[in-house]
Amino acid sequence: FEPGDLFRPSALVETERLLYALPIVESVSIEPVGLEAGELVVSPRITVEAGRTQAVQAEGTVSSTYCLQAVGAWAHRYFLGGPRVFSLSAGASNLFADQLGGGFPCTSTGEGAYANPNYFVRAELQQPWPGSPRTEILANAFVSRESAPFVYVQRGYGGQLGILRQIQLDLIGSFRYSPQRYALSAADVYFCGNYGAC
Repeated sequence: FEPGDLFRPSALVETERLLYALPIVESVSIEPVGLEAGELVVSPRITVEAGRTQAVQAEGTVSSTYCLQAVGAWAHRYFLGGPRVFSLSAGASNLFADQLGGGFPCTSTGEGAYANPNYFVRAELQQPWPGSPRTEILANAFVSRESAPFVYVQRGYGGQLGILRQIQLDLIGSFRYSPQRYALSAADVYFCGNYGAC
């Protein structure tokens, strides 16, 4: 809404919803000043409280299938001084599986190529379309290696470009282009179980 528009409570609700859609916004308060006194001009008082702009997350796991696993992620909700979210995540598993040679805790990691470290690195950017808060641009890229003991080893890389548009409050439309390339080295049981090629 703009100064001079006819006062509509729905416009305040829509403004609040759009502000909450920004990743950096933690709380919004909109108060129509002058409405209770019956004045002809209502001037809304909008208070926005920003949340944390950055976050770091890390976790580690010990399991018999993936031995030692570590994952870390960093996200910035107001990247380069604008309403865009940039995140970077990376992880590795099967750490020390080859050195421990099937010993505790890596009893089910497999041998040879199956015991080599797995990894992934992923970067993602989300940004509102300039001048259109209901439209968002997405871009991401990744590289990975994944294995399942005695079943397959898969390496790949790729990315995604997309546009999301909020059509209604609960309806979102999207168009995405997602090129990916993988190399698969698999045991016969993988093709037999998944594709019936025994």
